[in-house]
Amino acid sequence: MRSYAAHQKIFLGISGVLFVAILPIPPPFYTATNLFIALSGGLLVWIAWKSGRYLWVVPGVAAFFLYLPAFNQPFDKSTWVILDLIFIGVFVSAALTLKGDVLEGEET
Repeated sequence: MRSYAAHQKIFLGISGVLFVAILPIPPPFYTATNLFIALSGGLLVWIAWKSGRYLWVVPGVAAFFLYLPAFNQPFDKSTWVILDLIFIGVFVSAALTLKGDVLEGEET
């Protein structure tokens, strides 16, 4: 059975949350999930920086600022669906690309 590092599990979990966010759900759900997505974007920046994979910093910063509830981006639902689909791809790709336990310096 394949073993995933903690950041890979977080990125795959956030991808699942983004998939659920495409559905029509009450607004309080989006406020809570946007905070977790923004924090995952920040984690992506940190993991990318620690592993020397600086290209991943760009989508991480974009996720952080687009989804942070403090900035409250006034996009309509169709725009959010497109952004959700894009960031599903980003987080799944990051989970599969940024392998190993970066926190302990083991890059595989």
